[in-house]
Amino acid sequence: MDGGTVWNSNLVSAVEKCKSMGFSEKDVIIDTMILDQPQLSEEDRDKTLNAVDNFFRKREIANYYYTISDVESFRRA
Repeated sequence: MDGGTVWNSNLVSAVEKCKSMGFSEKDVIIDTMILDQPQLSEEDRDKTLNAVDNFFRKREIANYYYTISDVESFRRA
């Protein structure tokens, strides 16, 4: 699926449809694929960070959580 399709996928409805067909929720398996590769690098605590380093670290953390937040919110639902 491309980005436009992904944003229109409703995983909760998919689980509900399976349940309406008689499947138990514990038996429903949804495979998802994240094409981005969310990673957080190890923080070097001995290194003194400057404003630019802090900016890029904040950006790395924000991008990581932005990428995985949709999948996690559906999993919790």
